[in-house]
Amino acid sequence: MGRSLLFQDLKRAIKIGIYAKKNHLSISQGIEQIAQMQASAAQSTVRERETQLTGTALGNVAMQLERSYVSPQGERDVKIGIVGAGLAGLACGYELKQQGISATIYEASDRVGGRCYSLGKTFPGAAKFPHQVIERGGELIDSQNKTILRWARQLQLTLEDVSQQPGEFACYFNGQHYTESAILEEYQAFLAEITRDLQEISAMPTVDCFTSADARFDKINLLEYLEKHQVGDTIKAAMNAAYMAEYGLELEDQSCLNFLLVVRDIETSQASPFQIFSDERYHIVEGNEQIVRGLSQELQGQIELGMRLVRVRKNSTNRIEVTFDNGDRTIDVAYDAVVLAIPFALLRQVELDANLELPDWKQEAIHKLDQATHAKMMLGFNGRPWADRGSSGASYSNLSHHQTTWETNPTGASGDRAILVDFSSGRRGATLDPNRVQTEAHLFLKDLEKVYPGAIAQATRDRAGDLLVHLENWTANPLAQGSYSCYKPGQFTTICGNEGKPVDNLFFAGEHTNSFYEWQGYMEGAALSGIKAASDILQHLKLTILRC
Repeated sequence: MGRSLLFQDLKRAIKIGIYAKKNHLSISQGIEQIAQMQASAAQSTVRERETQLTGTALGNVAMQLERSYVSPQGERDVKIGIVGAGLAGLACGYELKQQGISATIYEASDRVGGRCYSLGKTFPGAAKFPHQVIERGGELIDSQNKTILRWARQLQLTLEDVSQQPGEFACYFNGQHYTESAILEEYQAFLAEITRDLQEISAMPTVDCFTSADARFDKINLLEYLEKHQVGDTIKAAMNAAYMAEYGLELEDQSCLNFLLVVRDIETSQASPFQIFSDERYHIVEGNEQIVRGLSQELQGQIELGMRLVRVRKNSTNRIEVTFDNGDRTIDVAYDAVVLAIPFALLRQVELDANLELPDWKQEAIHKLDQATHAKMMLGFNGRPWADRGSSGASYSNLSHHQTTWETNPTGASGDRAILVDFSSGRRGATLDPNRVQTEAHLFLKDLEKVYPGAIAQATRDRAGDLLVHLENWTANPLAQGSYSCYKPGQFTTICGNEGKPVDNLFFAGEHTNSFYEWQGYMEGAALSGIKAASDILQHLKLTILRC
């Protein structure tokens, strides 16, 4: 699931406030200076970056990935099983193949890719977006997501910068429109109050390294923290929208460290003024799932679909035995090592035999780490009502049927064609019903009209009057049961860091196993976790890494 553009706006707001304070500027002066720096830097660097990151037309989808490892000895005599053919499982399988190990990858669904799932053009679906590609799941790619960007370049895919669309983000709280500068002015007073708290917490608290102060703050939920500091209604609404969009749960279900660690990281940044404001975000114009297609083509003959994991145990020779249900019968297979590249929410439904001897810390991670409840509803428009209000399409509100939005795939848009993402989370995200998508879309449009007047009139409809819309609710998907991982109160100091640790010859991968301080929750995190699992397997089996 792509993270939220709106959270980047919040971080940008924090950075502007810190920059203005350090340079003795008003908020409006800070915004103006940053805009000038960005414009100047854009002229000299953006074209260069686009040249580096944008490929030619897609053409043949066949994978042209560079080989970091090449096995001159052919297949190695080890047997590895991978459960889950999302980005993590595919990345693990691909890395192992470069080492001469042909792992078998099992997937419960009828497709590969997991939460990397595109719709439009060559990606079929009920809703028809013939000229654009939308993302049902993972969407946004950070400029530092080196693995995903490298794969995109090698596949000659085209990258669009969706964070640099003209216009501000729109704020509509408690029945009133707010400007960016108005939000920032109010936000600064709150930041001044929490300076002492920021000094108390450590740099990167995890289960292996935390202080008593870390543990104390970790147990405080974010809503409780805001109320303790008596923040105003507007800032509370803005924080609620941004943090629910980013982490996917209600504020009372999030540790306040989610907030404090972000602010502390920004305050201690030694980056130059432009660097701290230039966190660009990308989307693959042809669809993020093209990366999945490329990886899976390199793994032809190794992927088995429709295989649901039901049991994991060890046999008498210390091999990992996995049992699958393919709908007709159960199948038992034993491996020298197994990678479980599925969310812990799914793993909780699997019989994990006592002879695996999973330690308490691993069992706690499996049984208590939860998924966020994001849903994405994409609506077609025959114009851009957001642009009429000077907005990029990015918006926040505390309305009942509108939380956050952004315009997706703007490269494929035109004067009479655009797509807006309704990105919901918390209770609303969990309850949006794909079986009543027209009703859900009309409720959203009614609230969107308050943020962007004219939205209802410009929504695309077919001859029957139905809206052009697609709704993907990941919480309702039985093979996902949520969007991505999120720490609840107390979990930084009891779970964080244990998710990806192997137990003997049983390994774990997936975005949830990547570090919170790296790319947990991102497609990059999933890819890195798969690559790490492959490396850990080689070390465990004492196999030499082969290089050309």
